[in-house]
Parts: sequence; C-alpha cells; structure tokens
Amino acid sequence: MPPARTPADPPVVAPPSGRTGPVGDGNAGRIGRCSLDSGPNGTRRPPPAGGIGAPATIHIASIRWWGGERAMSGLVESASAIMRMAERRLDVVAHNVANLATPGYKRRVGFAQALRDGASVDAPAIATHLQQDQGRITETGNPFDLAISGDGYFRLRAGETTLFTRQGQFRRDADGRLMTPQGYALQQAGGGDVILDAATMRLERDGTMMANGRALARLAIERPVDPAALRIVGETFVAGEMQEASDAIVRQGAIEASNVSLGDEMTGSMAAVREAENGAKLIQLYDELMGRVVTTFAGGGR
Repeated sequence: MPPARTPADPPVVAPPSGRTGPVGDGNAGRIGRCSLDSGPNGTRRPPPAGGIGAPATIHIASIRWWGGERAMSGLVESASAIMRMAERRLDVVAHNVANLATPGYKRRVGFAQALRDGASVDAPAIATHLQQDQGRITETGNPFDLAISGDGYFRLRAGETTLFTRQGQFRRDADGRLMTPQGYALQQAGGGDVILDAATMRLERDGTMMANGRALARLAIERPVDPAALRIVGETFVAGEMQEASDAIVRQGAIEASNVSLGDEMTGSMAAVREAENGAKLIQLYDELMGRVVTTFAGGGR
C-alpha cells in the first residue's frame, strides 16, 4: 500500500491522456498537448523556498509540446501557399483585363498544380492554360485582315522559330510577304512564306489565296494536338505540336476579338480575394494559438 500523502507533499499532476513515457515516445505525435512538468513522471516540482508568494520560475527546459511545433509550422506554410496562389490568380486576371481589346488574344486560366519531384506545400505552382473559346469576329474591310472561325491557328515563321497565332492582322511588305506587326511571316501549307505578286487578293474559305484569277497558295491553318500542352509566347503567340485543322474556316477582311469577358474576370478576382482572406485568417489563427501557449506557460500551466 503506497504511503499516505501529507499536506506538505506537492500536488501530483497527471500526465496528459495517452502519454505513458518520456518525451520522444510513441505518443509524441499528439497535436496540441503541452504541460509544465519539471518533476519526474509528470509531477510538478514543489514551490520554491519562500512559499507561494515567492517569484514564479518557469523551467523552460521542462516545457513539453507533443507535435505542436510541426503543426504550427504546417499551418504557417499552408497559409503562405494559399496567399501566394491567390496573388498569382490576381496576376492572371489583371493580364486578361489588360488584353481585353487585343485581337486574337485567348483568355488565360490559372489553376494550382503540385510540383513534381519533392513537392512541398509551401511551393505551389500555378499552371496557366489558354481558354480556346471562339472570340467575336468583327468586319474591318482590310483585305489583309484574316480571322479563323473554328479550331485552328495561323502558322508563322519567327526567324528560326515556328509560332502560331489567332491574331490575323497582317500587312504586305516590300517583297510581297504577309507579315504580322511583330515582323513574323505568314506560312503556306506546303511550307515557305506566303508571297503575293499583286496588291489585291481574294481568300477562299479553306484558306486558298487567289490573285488575278489564279491560286497563289493555301494558308497553313493548324490546331494543337494537345491544347493543354501549348507554350504561351508573348501575348498572342503559342508554340507546340500541331496538326492540320481541316474544318477551320478562314474569313477575309475581318479579325477575331479577344475572348476575355469582364464578368468572368470579376468573378475570378473575387474568388482570389477570398482565397487571400482565408490565408490571412490562418495566419491570425496561428498568432492566437501562439498567444495562448505563451499565456499558458507564463501562468504556470494553469
């Protein structure tokens, strides 16, 4: 039979539920458990000499926090990741709005994509893809303005690089080539630059260019094998694996407007703001929890 406790004995504080061993045992993964036990087996040391009124002393080495540090670190990492993702989404929205009036511009849509090979919660990526919806086609009367109705891109030669675009604003240079405002040459289906011998031309629906009653060339109109794999180059150009777009219709004297909708961008902006607010709330929660921990320890574990 254990000896009876006397009034002089210090009170016994039971260890937290489920804890049966010292720090570092199998129960060390419990979240949010802490105690101020500087005595053996979870018992509190007797008051210092001088009695209850003596200055309180906190034995920092005796503070035990089972899994709390890891939990708090994860909370901060998650909050930071959410806020970075929201910031990137707002950047995408701003870019779309800035190109509302850019002919052939395709709306960019960003979404979270986990990083491969050692991804961590604090390093999310936002993969940006193009929304391929048809933009409104507007008549211009300029014979060198071209628009594609349906799925397809104009093939261009940009130096040694091949690019593709839906922006159909072309001009005829001194050598008869049809060029973009950036100086990229429009390509024909069989390869090579489109060159016009005459200043006037007529375009068939399949992209065949006619001048003086004869066919000059057929435009290279191609569609992506995998739209999600397209690489965005600048504002209105893409690169990637393409194939012939046999169903596309080419219209002369018209351009395709941007497919950006202000309503969609407003909705996306509000969603990103809500995400940022949620991240800020997690940071606030972290501050409150840490404040409670400090208060608890400073109060002697009461």
